[in-house]
Amino acid sequence: MVNTIRTLFANMMNSNSLKEIDLGSTKYKAFAYKAQEEYGVCFPVDNSLKINEKFNIAIYKTSYLKMGDKSMNMLMLGCKNESFRNEFATICADFIKLGENDSAREEVLENPYIWFEKWKNLIGNKKTSLMVYDIMGEMHSLLYLFSIGEKPIWNSMNMGTHDIECSNSSYEVKSSIKKMSKVVNISSPHQLEKDNGKDLFLLYCQFEESELGESIEDLRKQLIYYGMDAAELSSYLLERGYVEGKAEYSKKYILRDMSQYCVDDDFPKLTFKDFIDGKLPKGVLYYTYTIELSDVNCVKLK
Repeated sequence: MVNTIRTLFANMMNSNSLKEIDLGSTKYKAFAYKAQEEYGVCFPVDNSLKINEKFNIAIYKTSYLKMGDKSMNMLMLGCKNESFRNEFATICADFIKLGENDSAREEVLENPYIWFEKWKNLIGNKKTSLMVYDIMGEMHSLLYLFSIGEKPIWNSMNMGTHDIECSNSSYEVKSSIKKMSKVVNISSPHQLEKDNGKDLFLLYCQFEESELGESIEDLRKQLIYYGMDAAELSSYLLERGYVEGKAEYSKKYILRDMSQYCVDDDFPKLTFKDFIDGKLPKGVLYYTYTIELSDVNCVKLK
């Protein structure tokens, strides 16, 4: 089902449309939709239901959509960030599934907020939990890429699959203040998957808190020097809770180590390709895992 939804999303990105998803049921329907900048999935609900919620970058709402000569009230799970569509398809598949004897759909129809709260609690505040050095690791990575002539895009601002995108490569950034180990957590099945044929790298940054180091504000000024939009940077940092006047905003860290790892066939990872038919086991919606980088080949950048 996830792959079906991904294919529909990919085919619908350039035009507004509504396409039925085959659930194998004559009683309950589901559709993939594209409307202006928003895409997602939906299914018919009672005309009296009215919902308008958001979590992370997902939109959860009811709205009337025209089907032939009729307008139907739809419960919709949508998103406006195209780069997130692979991960978003996994959530969409859970949303429209019927379950045994249609129990999953009937549960949503009976109380749509139960499903909403489950996913809101799971991923709704993912980005707000970033530590100071997590943000700084991404900022240092951007500065490094600028310095070698790349034109990086800070994809984290838009909740993209990978933290940073360049023309021919993607970068996932991990940061730590631990000195004796290089253990990182992988929080998405797609985080270490290549996208659009680009080379994928993991940048590992190791920090030490010190008054001799740099702060978020110091790095922000350097990124503006390289041409990044000042207002956009400030807005992103504000959303993460880092604003001028807050102690963490001026906290200083020294970047002690920056290493680049090529995420190739020899890199330790667990992606959809490692499962039968490229699908997660039945009943598994999401997974996270931890890897150790000490014995993995890398290029020392600092």
